[in-house]
Amino acid sequence: IKKITSVEVEPPWWYPGLSVSPDERWVLYTQYDRKGSDIMLVENFR
Repeated sequence: IKKITSVEVEPPWWYPGLSVSPDERWVLYTQYDRKGSDIMLVENFR
């Protein structure tokens, strides 16, 4: 095992943000940065 990087923010326990490829060559990590929502106004939507 070789450390290649550190995760800046520990993900919440309920957040599925880590996956390793079957051949163990790739790691996918999604980082949860903030809570919030965006509000968008769409005019002339059909």
